[in-house]
Amino acid sequence: MSEDLHYPMDVLALWVLHAESAELDPGMGDHVAACLACAAAADALRRLAEETGPALTPIPEDLTRRIQALVNPGPAGDTAFLVARLIEDTRELAGVRGEADDGRFLLFEAAGHEIVIQMVPGTGGFWEIRGQLHSPASASVDGVRVRALEGARILGECETGDGGEISMSVPALPYRLELSRGALRIRTPEIH
Repeated sequence: MSEDLHYPMDVLALWVLHAESAELDPGMGDHVAACLACAAAADALRRLAEETGPALTPIPEDLTRRIQALVNPGPAGDTAFLVARLIEDTRELAGVRGEADDGRFLLFEAAGHEIVIQMVPGTGGFWEIRGQLHSPASASVDGVRVRALEGARILGECETGDGGEISMSVPALPYRLELSRGALRIRTPEIH
């Protein structure tokens, strides 16, 4: 199976639970390792299996749609983005460490990549976004396109500089970040 085609959720669920099954495509593991969309779906299914036990298959249709929306919430035909997981948000610590009006730090993680963001109030209702993309040692982080989006509307855009630095201004609206270059395609959850 090529990287631009993806396994259905029920097949991925069988692979997660029964990777040794003779009924499954022997190259499935290689595909899942190389395909960000299938890897993200398999990771979501593994976490679900840990919580629900082996009663995961067959997957109900509504659950399949919800997992697909998490893995690839873009328009039909869009290459899948790996959805980053929020690890830390200093806004949640505001009551512990005082007011957070002077800025906010966010840390996201997706498949070994870390996105560190600092948001500082700017002028005219804009936020200054500074940060850095950290990737596994073998991956280059220069020249990655970073876009701040509200729905399909682009609020800000830049390319990472030396060492994966991110710098842009965005309106003080909810937005999500998308980072992309070649096979690297990461989307953060919406930032409020």
